[in-house]
Amino acid sequence: MPASFHVALLANYLTGNTMQIFKTIVANGTTILPIDTISYEDGLWLVPHWIATGDGLCLTPDRIIRIDVLSLRTLEPPQPWEYHLLDCVPNSVLDGPLAVSDASQFVVIDRPKHIIRNIFVESSHG
Repeated sequence: MPASFHVALLANYLTGNTMQIFKTIVANGTTILPIDTISYEDGLWLVPHWIATGDGLCLTPDRIIRIDVLSLRTLEPPQPWEYHLLDCVPNSVLDGPLAVSDASQFVVIDRPKHIIRNIFVESSHG
């Protein structure tokens, strides 16, 4: 195995970062988007945008949106995505600011600080 693979395993072990990222197909009204999805606190959450942490070595979600409580279909290979969200997600939910009319329909957490995606580990798998 390449050395980068072992470095990635060591970084996973040291950081505890074993986050698996899935892709979900989401419609926002006029456009169909593939969006990162993570498993968090027994649910599935969309991550429309990742932002760099202060040290620049990791990413954290700008916002997460819970989708396992919505109409969600699991896709099977050979599909390049794991899920298809059947409910339309407005732009205010994906990109903010969150409209009052949308806030009651979606579970949204802005800037969850405790979810970290290690850039070093992911780039080392290549």
